[in-house]
Amino acid sequence: MKEPRVYGLVLDRIDVLVDLPVELVPGIFLQRATSQQVTCMLPTIGDYDRNLPRAFSHETGPEGGELRPIEAERWRFYLVDAPASRFAEDGPTIENTLFELSKASRLATVELPCEYLVFGVTRDGELKEAMRRTSLLGRPECFLVAKKPLPFDGECLRQLRAVWAQLRKLDRQHWLRQSLDMYFELRPMMRTGLYALSVFALIEGILTHSPAFREEMVKRQITNKLNLLNKRFEIPIDYACFPNSDPGTVWANLQNLRNTIAHGGRPDFHGELADLGGHEVAVDFLDQVVKKLLRHALKEPELITDLREC
Repeated sequence: MKEPRVYGLVLDRIDVLVDLPVELVPGIFLQRATSQQVTCMLPTIGDYDRNLPRAFSHETGPEGGELRPIEAERWRFYLVDAPASRFAEDGPTIENTLFELSKASRLATVELPCEYLVFGVTRDGELKEAMRRTSLLGRPECFLVAKKPLPFDGECLRQLRAVWAQLRKLDRQHWLRQSLDMYFELRPMMRTGLYALSVFALIEGILTHSPAFREEMVKRQITNKLNLLNKRFEIPIDYACFPNSDPGTVWANLQNLRNTIAHGGRPDFHGELADLGGHEVAVDFLDQVVKKLLRHALKEPELITDLREC
């Protein structure tokens, strides 16, 4: 008789380019949902968000346009699964384990948010109704139907495993824990002005140590320290989305964006902030930078601590 399992539905449009099932981290696997599992999940995920089923079973054509259904074997219903015995009374809970995995993936280039819709499975392998429908990380906005699926390949898998291990190894009292927790708590504010403000403040807090620094000094410190770290990042910061600006000008513009939002103003992306290309471009760039920074801080925490004090 099969052992009962628990499943978390991956709430993002991804194309998995590794052989499935695959072990993400010790004891936790990624697999494509079976037709029976999809049938069982549809009422729950439709109640959760009516666009979600279409997001995983439809796609636009190469040139965009209207959504069209895709063949069932290509549906993007992916499940993170683990044996129920992993969650014994004296061990980690389902929520904590999937939450920790989602936190690790939150720092990765391609995320696997999996702790929102959790299902239980009987011993004969039949999926039961949802056990939980909410999340400690807040509701994601990643399952937009028109969004192009992200490729989850072997490099993404390696990165996820590395971040998972580094998070578990980091001392609970390390100052970096506060920065990490702040970033994880920001998800509900994605696509808002407050998100851009908060992420900029987070980058500032990681790279500088004194709130007494003047604005010009903060800008110079962020620019200079990121230039140094960029040589150590596995994948350097990509400034291609700002073709008309050098890195120093980009960070000056981002600081102006931060100041405008902080003082209750409306950013002018057609005037002085035109080179940022719009709110979404600026937010996506800041999000990728803070991910790189936090990942490297986990890899070399002493280096980031020393650099922060300079």
